[in-house]
Amino acid sequence: MPFSTTQIRPATQQDSLCLAALGQQVWLDTYAQDGIRPALAAYVYQHFSPARFAQQVCSAQQRLWVAEAHGHLLGYLQLDLAAPCPVAGGGTVEISTLYVLRHAQGQGLGRRLLDAASQHAHGSSHAGLWLSVNATNLAAQAFYARQGFGQLGEIDFELDGVRHPNQVLYRGTQAAQGDRP
Repeated sequence: MPFSTTQIRPATQQDSLCLAALGQQVWLDTYAQDGIRPALAAYVYQHFSPARFAQQVCSAQQRLWVAEAHGHLLGYLQLDLAAPCPVAGGGTVEISTLYVLRHAQGQGLGRRLLDAASQHAHGSSHAGLWLSVNATNLAAQAFYARQGFGQLGEIDFELDGVRHPNQVLYRGTQAAQGDRP
């Protein structure tokens, strides 16, 4: 399937089922390297359910964009417009999720989704975008560095009593690029 025909568009209620499946697939592919255990399964079913996406698509606090080719979702980006950064200087707009299916990576879809979110943040006069990325996810770190994000600090993501170090990254909008790397 040629990815050159992929469109980036706002998510709708009708995307909820596919968003849930895509989120589950990418999360498990990225983080369940040792297999599935109850804590992982519970997290995935709680955080990537069709009902949760249906709610988020309608939320005034959330914005979601999808990458779609020929009726198939290949990725999505979710913004939380009211998520104070846990590290000083990161603002309040979080890229809570940017997922692209493994076979569609490296085709510019993540960058295009990020561009849509950046345009929204800039058009809404938000100072910039922050996110957290697992400290062992070197591919994601490299992607965000190429997109102009710099590290502000570190936080932990805790799952089932285990702490996983995450880097907190930030990029100002075009109007605020001098604020941070």
